[in-house]
Amino acid sequence: MSIRLKTVLIFISGAVLAAGFLFFYWIPSAERESSANIIKSTHQEMRTLSEMLISPLLKKQYAGIHESIDSVLGVHPYWLSIKVSDENDRRIYPILEPSDVSGDKIRTHIHPIEFRGGTLGSIVLVMDLGPKLAEMRSQNLKLASILVVGFIVILIILIFLLDTSVSRPVRELSTAAYLLKEGDFNAILPKAGNDEIGELIKSFETMRASLAKQKKVLEIAHTELRNSEARFRDFGETASDWYWEMDSKLRFSHFSNRFSKVAAVDPMLLLGKTREETGIPNLDKDAWDRHLSDLHNHRSFRNFIHPRTRENGEVVWLSINGKPIFGADGHFRGFRGTGSDITETVTAREKLRKAMIEAESANAAKSDFLSSMSHELRTPLNGILGFTQLLQIDTATPLTDGQRDSTDQVIKSGNHLLDLIDQVLELAKIESQNLFVSIETINLSSVLNECLGITRVMAEKRGINVKCSDSALSLHVRGDVTRLKQVLLNLLSNAVKYNKEGGNITINMHTVDETMCRIEVSDTGPGIPEEKFEGIFTAFDRLGLENSEVEGTGIGLTITKKLIQLMHGRIGFTSEVGVGSTFWVEIPLADASDQDEIMDFDVFDKSAGFDLAVGTSGNYLLLYVEDNPANVKLMEKIISMVPNLKIITCHTAELGIEVAEEKQPDIIIMDINLPGLSGIEALHKLKDMEKTADIPVIALSAAAMPHEVERGINAGFLAYLTKPIEIAPFMDTLREILKTNSNPARSA
Repeated sequence: MSIRLKTVLIFISGAVLAAGFLFFYWIPSAERESSANIIKSTHQEMRTLSEMLISPLLKKQYAGIHESIDSVLGVHPYWLSIKVSDENDRRIYPILEPSDVSGDKIRTHIHPIEFRGGTLGSIVLVMDLGPKLAEMRSQNLKLASILVVGFIVILIILIFLLDTSVSRPVRELSTAAYLLKEGDFNAILPKAGNDEIGELIKSFETMRASLAKQKKVLEIAHTELRNSEARFRDFGETASDWYWEMDSKLRFSHFSNRFSKVAAVDPMLLLGKTREETGIPNLDKDAWDRHLSDLHNHRSFRNFIHPRTRENGEVVWLSINGKPIFGADGHFRGFRGTGSDITETVTAREKLRKAMIEAESANAAKSDFLSSMSHELRTPLNGILGFTQLLQIDTATPLTDGQRDSTDQVIKSGNHLLDLIDQVLELAKIESQNLFVSIETINLSSVLNECLGITRVMAEKRGINVKCSDSALSLHVRGDVTRLKQVLLNLLSNAVKYNKEGGNITINMHTVDETMCRIEVSDTGPGIPEEKFEGIFTAFDRLGLENSEVEGTGIGLTITKKLIQLMHGRIGFTSEVGVGSTFWVEIPLADASDQDEIMDFDVFDKSAGFDLAVGTSGNYLLLYVEDNPANVKLMEKIISMVPNLKIITCHTAELGIEVAEEKQPDIIIMDINLPGLSGIEALHKLKDMEKTADIPVIALSAAAMPHEVERGINAGFLAYLTKPIEIAPFMDTLREILKTNSNPARSA
């Protein structure tokens, strides 16, 4: 049944229901209501009439009663007769007895005439409601007919509108959909309005346009697919790989010709067989089980690598890829895949693996050697430099000028050797790619001022004047603060060392390409001959100055170059014999958006006395765990110069733990390489014991490799100091720790 017919039937049913309601319910109900209204009105009028008759009855003026009743009957045509009787039931009106009237619309109404609680008489009214009700029924029928006709007209209009706005567009859409199914994309659509049908028409038009576009795409795709199939066939005939297929029972059903050439296996020996039946010799069991699991569970797999041994004994390595194939009904149809000869790749990978193992072994050996050499050199240097510093600061037995010059030379030589050790370790760390930089926004002025504060001391000894432009005040760069200071200090120290007495050092800064900041350090030294330019950044090449009085290791610029490159910068130089040299570095400028991250650094005066008083009275107790007698003696000598600090020593970690638990020192200084328990193991035991868990522990060790220092800090040492000891910084560390943990010792 069409929408149009359904709509008409629905509206006809509505019209029938409305007419039935009007004629079978509303009209009878209106008649009953009209009859009730007439009765109610009659009751009211009889009351009024009884009140009019009170006075004539009391005065016995019966003529007045006749006139009143005659006038009332004259204005009420459906009142047939009125009978008035007095209190003794004597008829007063009419004179003659009215004739009886009967009918289904005849009504009789009796109403008493009352006065002051008494009854003066009664009124009997006979009415014929037929004409009145017939008149009202006629009016109701006319009104109902008008309503029914109006309702039908409205229904017809609605049916027309619905047919125009709904049924007809739907029929036309249905026709267009049928034509679309038949492949006709040009069917005329109805005009789209702003209602739901209009939205449906617009959606249909969008769908039709999309389908038309997809049809074109499919036609192109079909053409490309045919071309692709042709290309695939051509590639398959000429490619170095091969193709294979399995059926739903996992039996090989196809191999391309290339397989027999690569694997030297006749495909006929494999066709119709499963993997379990063909097998693969010399294959790892886990790899074989995973491959079989992929096959039986219908999973895709890639790079299933396995060897094949040819008849001549040559081993080839094959890499297999496979994909499960499912039909339109979802049932498994088999596998399809490719194979490749990766023998050269496997051979090269094995060679690379062996080379990497050898390189790692060599690198580990080099690291072990450097670590061992660093430790072995730092241990005696600790005694040499430590006792020399004590000689210089011992006020009880001051040195002569000659002795002070000698001790200065010892410290100078020792520091030179220590600097050589540090730079060799630094270079080894960079070359092993174990050095990491933390890039942040830096105020160049702050870093440069700190470096100049250190350099000017060196320059003043040689009468060298250091000038710096003001352009650094507003420059901010991106780099690692520590490494940038290291770079600048190396350039500045070289400008001092290789300058002439009373010479000049000039520092200039300017931007390059608005992305880089160039820092230039110029000196007035002898300059570098052009033939030696190639060796400037070569490690341990001092350009012929190995036997000069100028100290150096020959690796400072090598390290500087590698550090500036790690910070995405550049380094270079210019030099003229007899005029001087200019070394420059370029480092990325910071963006304006990075200004909130600017890191400023101030130079602090580290000079301080050796008094460890931190605001409380009493002595402090220090426990030193060290197995080297010279180092123990040096530490005792240093502590003896501090008036409020006492020292006790132990030569093993085990004994140190017992003494720490018994004496409860304020601070413990622990060597790392100890006989028996190591310093790190001893630290863990101290932290596990309730009495010693809160005692601060400092590491003092010749193990100064970066990874060794990091391991110590991670283990829980409050600080990690390296040998040879520098007395002033060492005392600063003690003072800072005791200030934080201010609780004078329980004196032993």
